[in-house]
Amino acid sequence: MKFLVKMRMVFVILIYCEGVFSFQCDESMVGSCHCASDKKATYQLHCPSYQPDKKRLDVLVKPREFAQVSCVRGTTSEEVFGLLEQLQLGELKTLKFNRCPFPMETYQKTIENMGITEVKSLVIQGDPRKSLDKSLMQNLTVIALDLRYSANVEVDADFFKNSSSIQRLHFRGIRGLQLNKHSFNHLPNLQNLGISCGKSCGINTLDKDVFKNLTALEDLNLHGNALTELPDGIFDNLSNLTKLNLGNNRLRSLPKNVFQYNDKIEEAILSFNCFDSLPDNLFAGKQNLGVFDFRRLNDKNCKNKSIGLELPGTMFQNSSVTEIKLLHIDVESIPEDFLKGCKSLKEIIIQSAYIKTIPKDLFKDSPFLEKVDFVNNDISDIDVNTLKGLTKLTTFRLNHNNLSFILPELFTDTSELRTLHLSNNNINNFSDHIWGKTPKLEELDLSNNKLSRVPGGNLKEFLSLTSLKMNNNLIRSVDTMIPIGISTFRNLNTLDLSANNISGNIDIRRIDTGARSNKLSIDLSRNKIERVMLSDHLMTTKKVKFLLTKNPLVCDCYATEIKEEAETKNYHQEKLFNVDVDDFVCSDKKNLLETSYADLTCPFPSEILNEKCPQNCSCNLNRYNRTVSVNCAGQSLSQIPENLPLIPRESDEIILHMENNFLTNLTDSLLRLSKNNLSNFESITKLYLSGNRLEYIGNSFPSKLKYLGLDNNKIQSYQNKTLQYFHQKVEGSKLDLKLGNNPYDCNCNSLELNHFLKMFYSHVEDSKQVTLKCLDTEKELFILNEKDFCSSLSLITALIPAIFIFIILCILLILHISYKETIMIYVFSKSWGKIFFSEEQVDKNKPATRS
Repeated sequence: MKFLVKMRMVFVILIYCEGVFSFQCDESMVGSCHCASDKKATYQLHCPSYQPDKKRLDVLVKPREFAQVSCVRGTTSEEVFGLLEQLQLGELKTLKFNRCPFPMETYQKTIENMGITEVKSLVIQGDPRKSLDKSLMQNLTVIALDLRYSANVEVDADFFKNSSSIQRLHFRGIRGLQLNKHSFNHLPNLQNLGISCGKSCGINTLDKDVFKNLTALEDLNLHGNALTELPDGIFDNLSNLTKLNLGNNRLRSLPKNVFQYNDKIEEAILSFNCFDSLPDNLFAGKQNLGVFDFRRLNDKNCKNKSIGLELPGTMFQNSSVTEIKLLHIDVESIPEDFLKGCKSLKEIIIQSAYIKTIPKDLFKDSPFLEKVDFVNNDISDIDVNTLKGLTKLTTFRLNHNNLSFILPELFTDTSELRTLHLSNNNINNFSDHIWGKTPKLEELDLSNNKLSRVPGGNLKEFLSLTSLKMNNNLIRSVDTMIPIGISTFRNLNTLDLSANNISGNIDIRRIDTGARSNKLSIDLSRNKIERVMLSDHLMTTKKVKFLLTKNPLVCDCYATEIKEEAETKNYHQEKLFNVDVDDFVCSDKKNLLETSYADLTCPFPSEILNEKCPQNCSCNLNRYNRTVSVNCAGQSLSQIPENLPLIPRESDEIILHMENNFLTNLTDSLLRLSKNNLSNFESITKLYLSGNRLEYIGNSFPSKLKYLGLDNNKIQSYQNKTLQYFHQKVEGSKLDLKLGNNPYDCNCNSLELNHFLKMFYSHVEDSKQVTLKCLDTEKELFILNEKDFCSSLSLITALIPAIFIFIILCILLILHISYKETIMIYVFSKSWGKIFFSEEQVDKNKPATRS
């Protein structure tokens, strides 16, 4: 119990102390400064006012963490530090002065006057036009000091007097920085030293003993100065040095044995200098060396540069170097013993070095190599033993060289290879046997070569591939690669075949993506492709994306899916195609979006559709409506053709055009068609029969019929069963009809047709052309009433001509009986009468003469 009471008391004391020693901003004013909350820090202070013309400085404060003081130009030292001393900022880890005047006293005394304790890091960003007094850095207790952008700073023996706590020191952008051999005498614990400015203001010489007393130094950064040479022995006392950066200077050479006593060195950066040569044994025997980075720019400051740099053969001999980078260094050749004894080497990158060959034994002492990169050189041949023994190799890159072939034997020992880049060469054949030697290959880049086919005779070896790039080659066909790439290579996510000579059709209608777990992007842009033939499964799963821009795409039925997706306004939905609708060659200079689905058809039989079409007819597939249109119009046919086609998996309905033929009996034709099992009779949904000689119709129609055109025939009437069929179909499946321009009877035979029209006129497209011709007058049946064509008066009217003819015949018969002889004599007396009667007939009928 007593223990718990004591713990509570300690806890209360700690909370009280935290409040005492940390900065508080409880009201709007702290000293002479206005206090406000800030997003970047806990508080922002404006001293002495918010008003720009009165404000002298701003302070960002996060108690117990950091404070940043930013001063207004022209503010005096007395103003700045007089205001800051009123704040009493308490415990801080980092303190930064930004463009403030230098204090009158040392920075350590100034920090104490501001009520700041426990400062570990001090950043002083001065005015490039002001000089820093060399006494201001004395007696510092900070661990890290960063001096930026001052002028004419002379670091003499007393500059850091009594400041031995400093472990990290950095000079940045200080013009006129002067160092001598005593500059760092008072910094025995310094571990990290950075001196950088740039060639316009950096140091150009260093004293041999400038680093003599820095025996604890581990990291030395001299990047971005104007050093042209280094004195002998300058690093001899840096026995703990692990990292050295000499980059971006003007060094032409290094002293012999410059790193002789730096056995702990792990990383050396010599990039962006003007080296003409490098000493032998530069890193020989260094058992802690990890990374060597060496790059050179065509810097205008490197005057009279030599054309090529000869690499010493013993440069890394028996060292522990793990990574070597030589970039944009004109070395032209590599010594065969360049990597002698480099048993720990894992990565070597030599790019843009004008190398013409790789020595076959270069890697014999480096069995743990994982990456070999010789991009952008002049290599035209590579020995098959070059990669011998590299069983750990995962990356091999030879892009931008002059290779014309790669032999499979090169990869005998590289079964762990994951990445192979051979783009921008002159390779015209890539052996299929390479796959068997690299079963774990994931990324293959063969772009910008002269290949005429996609490699891979044994396609199962592609199973590990995630990326295959073969753009800008001479490939003409991908008949096997794309279908198998989609369905079998379940890990493949990038297939680039752009800018080849691929032409014709890409048929992937029978591809199953069920085994795919990721999405595959296939780039077929800038080819000569006319169609991509897809399955409904691909459209539904959307596990494949096609890039088809800049192809002469045909505007036919296989453009349907592309048009559908292009019309989709859901911008968040994943797209199956990346295509320009203007690439499609459509009729009337329309693009794909401007073309209707009805015009997206494919004629057959053709190269892509080998189904037969009835003789003398033309057939078209519309994949959007899933219909086959069979057009037999105007072929003088007396029967409907048999074997009407359907395209499996593409169509369900048949539209049959039989206009302007010689059909007379529709019932016989349809019955004959229905009895043929191969006719697809029941799939007929639209039947166009206008302009034939049909008189009799019947009711034997396909069950799926949606449209029937019977106009312009010789139909006088319809049987009741025919009209009953029409009635049922219109009510059930919305049958549409065309019945006009037929010689319908102007009598009661047309009564049921009249009733049908009045009930379903909206389903008869040409209802106004369904007419009756009564007494030489055509009348629109729809507007007629029953009595207008079916009544007793109408019957009498219809019989008047017959009665008139009957009366005339009767009169002629009576005259013939009464005046037969006289008529015969009269006719015979005429010259033309002898044609009808002979003389004997006339004499026979004359009356007897009395004697």
